[in-house]
Formats: sequence, structure tokens, C-alpha cells
Amino acid sequence: MNNDKYKLLAEKNRIYTTYSAAPRGTIFDRRGNALATSSFSYRAAIDLNQYNASNWEHLCKILSLDPNVPLSTYVNKQIHSVGPTLVIPIKDQLTWREIAAVELLSSQAPGIVVIPQIVRVYPYGCDCCHCVGYVTRPSQEDISNNANLKVLDASIGKMGIERYFDATLQGEIGIKQIEVNAARRMVRLIDEKRSTKGKDVFLTIDIELQKEIRSIMQDVRCGAIVVLDIKTGDILASVSVPTFDPNLFSKAVTAKEWHELMNDKDLPLINRAVSGIYAPGSAFKPIVAIAALNNGTISGSTRFFCSGYYEVNRSRFHCHSWRIGGHGSMDVVRALEKSCDVFFYNVAAKLGASPIINAAKDFGFGAKTNVELPEEKKGQLPPHGATLQKQYVGQTINLSIGQGQLTATPLQLAVMTTRLASGQRVVPHLIKNIELSCAEETQIKCDRLPYSTSAFNFVRAGMAAVVKSGTGVRAQAGAFGIAGKTGSTQVCRITKEERQQGKIAERPYHLKDHAIFVGYAPVENPRIAVVVIVEHGESGGRVAAPLAGKALIAAMRCLDGPR
Repeated sequence: MNNDKYKLLAEKNRIYTTYSAAPRGTIFDRRGNALATSSFSYRAAIDLNQYNASNWEHLCKILSLDPNVPLSTYVNKQIHSVGPTLVIPIKDQLTWREIAAVELLSSQAPGIVVIPQIVRVYPYGCDCCHCVGYVTRPSQEDISNNANLKVLDASIGKMGIERYFDATLQGEIGIKQIEVNAARRMVRLIDEKRSTKGKDVFLTIDIELQKEIRSIMQDVRCGAIVVLDIKTGDILASVSVPTFDPNLFSKAVTAKEWHELMNDKDLPLINRAVSGIYAPGSAFKPIVAIAALNNGTISGSTRFFCSGYYEVNRSRFHCHSWRIGGHGSMDVVRALEKSCDVFFYNVAAKLGASPIINAAKDFGFGAKTNVELPEEKKGQLPPHGATLQKQYVGQTINLSIGQGQLTATPLQLAVMTTRLASGQRVVPHLIKNIELSCAEETQIKCDRLPYSTSAFNFVRAGMAAVVKSGTGVRAQAGAFGIAGKTGSTQVCRITKEERQQGKIAERPYHLKDHAIFVGYAPVENPRIAVVVIVEHGESGGRVAAPLAGKALIAAMRCLDGPR
């Protein structure tokens, strides 16, 4: 009676199926250096077929475990994680001393075993942590969405490339069917499908350049540097500080370690290069200039007088030169060179917000670049309606110097810089594998921007003057010419009293301006674009520009070095 039912139950009792995780694919830099790889370590485990619980206290002692936590706790945890299994992990990533002690004990106490485990390793640690990302053990929600994760040693990407290409890196799990007897001991191997390593991923990052850029940022508390190849859109380096060690997540993160990361006010887990949102400040002025030059609102010879401030509807908008009574008469090249706010206030009043916003879109603002990083944010552009209304002309004035309802990520500013330097709609990417990237599609999108050669030339001349004799002279590299633009963006309003008393520099760290520099080199044949942001660094010219000069020297050496 009920033959089919009991036959099925008997088969389930006779055949035991085990699953094994696959090594994740390796993540390489552009030169073939492994940035993330899988290696084998060893763990202590209990084989429930043979184990005698009388050895529990001794096992806990040699592994430095709490003997008051019973084996049943580990069993329940394992069932909760991957389902019923005969092998219960007790401690991961054993030291050689621990391995020797467990092996010695296992010779006297059957059931205590040392088994291999797959561990994700990041050879360069903090140097490339935000781009590469990290993996962790899957949560119950992860497992419910993907049954293949219900495997011992399964991991899932939680950030960066590890997350974006998680399915590609995962590989195929191994399956083994074993016939067991009534005592659940192995009789014979019925079938086995070995695990298959995941697909490798190659990045455009140069790890040696990445390390050098990180060393350039060693004295910066919070900030980011992005380096782009202007001709290809390759991201050669992307550094965000502070950093973290992704190897920390390859094991079970302790409560103390997690608490320290989550309560760090400087937010080391945030990739500021693509998730940091900043007002571009004066680094946005080239966009205003090219919009006005292109539609004829101004010409290269148009001049406005800077007296140190500009008045609109009884509101006074100051220039940073207010202390010396203004810059005097300015044309567009000299206004970029000296970063004259009043010149751009006048331009904005004549130009209006709509052409500025449209130009900002053309140069990469207000939309994600779709780089292969899931953490990317898109920044903000002001709505056309509000800024076009006459009573809101102050918003357009504010927009002209990169403040107000305008924000961007460092990567977006890098895109802006590459497009100003090349005149092409360059699209950034982090993946070098042709089969994984949209390289062909990228080339199609890399068309010429609809701005006149004359407009580009005046803006480029102004940016070259910035570094040659203007606000960005500290970016000078000596060996080649650099063009750029400085920016110092307010994080809070400067009061009239602070301006009169000169107490702006006395503000606490978190109220000081951000320091920004965007630039490219060489001036004559642009190859590299760089963006530097130093949070609360106060001055783009004094703080960010020198870092940008060093980064450009390192990047040019990288391009000219052996491939």
C-alpha cells in the first residue's frame, strides 16, 4: 500500500545530496594584477556521523571558543543558514597552530575534522576597496531570492564591482549525491558535478596609479580623486577617503568591528567618487561660459566690470575679491583665470537659466553616467520653471557660480572635464572586458557636442590661464601644461558679520567650504582628466590644486609606461 510514497521516502533516506560553493571569478586591474581573488583556507568542523560530544570542552579550549555555547547552537545556526547537513562548521580560517591542534585531537576523537574553505582575498586591501567592493555571507533574504546561495561558503557581492557583477562572478555550485546506510554513513558515491569558477572581470583601473593617488590623499580626512583617460573614457584611478579593509568582510565581522564602521562620522563605506554629492562651485563656470559663448550672449571680447559685488532686487551677491574692491574690467578668459563671480553674475542675468541647464545636461550633470558601480548617484539640476521666473532671478545668479540647486558627484565633474577638453560626449567606464562592457555602444555615443569650436577655444584658454597665472597656479606640473578650474563651495551661508569681521576661516571643520579642482593635461593634446575634492578643505586653489598636479604627473607616467 502507498508504494510510491514510501519508495520516495526510502530513496530520500538512502541518498544524501551535498552542495559546494564555487570559487568566485577573479577581478583584475588593466595590467592583469589580481584585485580580488579566491583562495583556500581551513576550518574546524564536526562530522555528526562520528562525533562524540564528550570532547566538546577540549575542542573549545584549543580553538578559543566559549565552552558554554553548546554544539546544538552551531547546528541550529547551520540549519538556519544552509539547511540540514552532516558537517557543522565550528571555526573558520584556522591558524597553522590551530590546525595542528585539531588534527592531533581528531586522531583521538573521531568526528572532529579540518576541511578546506573558500575565502575571498583582496591583495591590495584598502587601496581599491570602494571600486572593487567586498563580499559577505548571504542573508536570509538573499537566499530566498537565490537558492544557489544556500551553500556552505556561499558569498554575495555587497558593494562595487563585486555587487554589480555578482551573478557573473558567482560561478556554478558543485553537487554530490552519496548513498548512505541506516546509520547515515557513506556507502558509495553515486554522482558528482564539480563546481565551476565564476567568470573573471578586468577593470580599467591601474592599481599602481591607484596606490600612488591614495598616497597623494594620505593627509586628507575626507574626499575623492577621479582620473579619466580622455580618449577612451577609461577610469584609471578612483580613490575615496577614508577607506576600509574589504578583507574584514571575508570572515564573520565582529560586533565591535561593525560598530566602529557604522559609527565612524567620516563614513568610510561611502564611495565619495560616485556617491558623494557636492555643489561644484566655481568649477561650474566653464559650463556657463560655453553656453553663453555658443548662443552669442557674449563674445570673447565682452567685458563686465567687477566692483566686488552684484545687486539684484536689493540683494547683494559678493565676489571673492570683495576685500580689494573687485577685479575691475573682465573678459571671459580673464574671468575664468581669476574666477570672477561678478562677471558670471552678469552673464547669467543676460543668458537666463534655461541655456545653462541645457548645457549642464550636455556635459553630464543631472544624470547617472551608468558606470558599473551600483552606488552611483545622479546629483541634481534645478527645475527650469523656478529659475526662469523673474522673481527667482537670484537662483539663476547663484546657479552661475555652481551653487544653489545644483550638485554633482566627482565622477560627473570628471565627465564634464573630459568633454570640455575633447569636445566629445565621452562616457566613463570601469570594465575592460569587451564582452562585459558596452564598449561598442560607448563609441557610438561618443559623438561631438553641439558647441562651436570658438566657444570651446575661449573656455580652454581660460582654463589654461587658471593654472598658468590664475587661481590654480599650485597645480602646475612643470613638464607639461595643465588646464583647470578651482572651486570652493559653501556648505553654509556666510553671514554679514562673518564677512565684515573676517571670521570665516575660524569656522569648525564641518562648516568650512569644500575645496575642488577639475583639470586636464597636456593642454595641447589632452589625454588625462582629473577631479579632486577635499571636503571642508576651504580653498580649491590652495588645497585641491596641488593634489591635482601630483595626480596628473602620476597619471601621465602611467599612460607612458609599459602596457
